[in-house]
Amino acid sequence: LDGTLAAQVVDLTTGQVLYDRNATAPVTPASTLKMMTATALVDAVGPAHRFSTKVVAGPDNGIVLVGGGDPLLSVQAEGDGYPKPASLSELAGATAAVLKERGLTTVALGYDDTAFSGPSWNATWDAGYTSEVTDISALMADEGRNKGETSRSKNPSLHAAEAFVRLLGDNGVTVSGPPTAAAALPDGAPIAEVASLPVSELAGFALLESDNTVTEVLLRQLAIADGQQASFDGGVAALTTRMRRFGLWSD
Repeated sequence: LDGTLAAQVVDLTTGQVLYDRNATAPVTPASTLKMMTATALVDAVGPAHRFSTKVVAGPDNGIVLVGGGDPLLSVQAEGDGYPKPASLSELAGATAAVLKERGLTTVALGYDDTAFSGPSWNATWDAGYTSEVTDISALMADEGRNKGETSRSKNPSLHAAEAFVRLLGDNGVTVSGPPTAAAALPDGAPIAEVASLPVSELAGFALLESDNTVTEVLLRQLAIADGQQASFDGGVAALTTRMRRFGLWSD
C-alpha cells in the first residue's frame, strides 16, 4: 500500500498492544470508516433495529411507495439463504392483495425518497466511483442495478419504482401512467410494508463485502438516529459525535 498503511491491534481484555504500525500517523482512512459507521449505528439504534419500506394510500385511489432507507432491499426474493433481505416482490404481493380486497386493480403510483436529504452524490467523489457506489437514496433496490448488470442507475428511486410497477402487474394490478416522485401524505393509510434485515446483519454485510453504498445509507440512518439532517454532512456530524463519545476521535 505504498507505505501508507497505519494500524494498531489491541487486546480488549488486557489492553496489550498486539500490533502497531504507524499507529499515531495521520493518514487518509478508507474502509476503516465502515467499521466506525457500523459501530456507531449499532450503538445508536441497537443491533435488532430494522428499517421499513412501505406502501401507503395516496390521493384519488393512488398509492405511494415510501423508502425507509433499507440498503439491501432487493427487487426479487430469491432462494432460502440467510440472511434474506426484504424484497419489492414481497411488498408488491402484499400490496396487490389489499388493493384487490378493496376492489382496486388499477392505481397510480408515486414514490417517496424524502427520508434522506441533501445531494445524492458527494461532490468530493471521483466520477469513476460510479462503479463502486450508487447515488444515495432512501429508496433503492439491488443498489440501483438490474439483475446480471454491474452498471448503476443514476436515479435509484425511480429504478425501484419502475420495478415495483412490473411486480404489481405480475400480481394483477395495473399502474396507470409512469411512477412519479411524490411525498407521501402524513395521513396516508398504510397498505403494506416489509422490514429490512436487523442492523446487525446490515452492518455485517457492509463490513464483510466492504460495500460502499450500504455503508453510505447506514451513515444517513445514523444521522437520523442522532437528530441530524439525513445528508452527507449530517452523517459526518453524527459519526464524529459518536466517535468522540467512544473516546476514539482525534482532530
